[in-house]
Amino acid sequence: MKLFNITFLAVVLLASCGKNKTEDLPPEKVPVKVDKVQVESKLDLLVDGAELGKWSYDYDAALKLAKETNTHTFVLFTASDWCPPCKVLINKVFEKDEWTEFAKEKLVLAYLDFPMDESLAPAKYRERNEALKSTWNVKNFPGFLILDKNGKKVKKFHLTQGEVKDLNAASFIKKVEGLLSKKKPKIKPVELKVFDFKQARVESVSTDAMKTGAKPGVWTEDIEAAK
Repeated sequence: MKLFNITFLAVVLLASCGKNKTEDLPPEKVPVKVDKVQVESKLDLLVDGAELGKWSYDYDAALKLAKETNTHTFVLFTASDWCPPCKVLINKVFEKDEWTEFAKEKLVLAYLDFPMDESLAPAKYRERNEALKSTWNVKNFPGFLILDKNGKKVKKFHLTQGEVKDLNAASFIKKVEGLLSKKKPKIKPVELKVFDFKQARVESVSTDAMKTGAKPGVWTEDIEAAK
């Protein structure tokens, strides 16, 4: 009986330890299982304000900074607690120094989170995030939006789980650089010409008119003959 009690107590303690190990972690550190790989998010997220190369929940501050610094805003639409490809992408790309150095020079980063557990994202941005998702018609996660310094759309795209699996920091940076360097085709101005009906009638008359003589129903320049 004593042995049973000790064994039972040991099992309970082990179970409790295993449970607390995850529960004691901050929400953003809780691992998500993706293809038998444990992936944790280590992004340092700003709740208010924005800085070049740093992720921020503050979309409006990101737009403002992009305008002030003449850079682009790079918006990530993610779901931190239920989107495995989002977790993998953050781990393989956005947590890498290579991406951070690239973003410092060219991007203001906005992080829009749509978790099932609403406590994982700032409550004050919840309605705004939903409105932005609707405005930009974002239907897939992870989704991306690149805006110019004036907040105008440069490109919107998303990645599938297969595409995320094959990505690394270098290949994603190359993709973004290509989108940033694309220029909108210049529209050649159309030259408008005013049709001169009066001149056209004169030309038509002078072309078809008889020089001399006159016939019924036929224009003539010979006024005397027409009499």
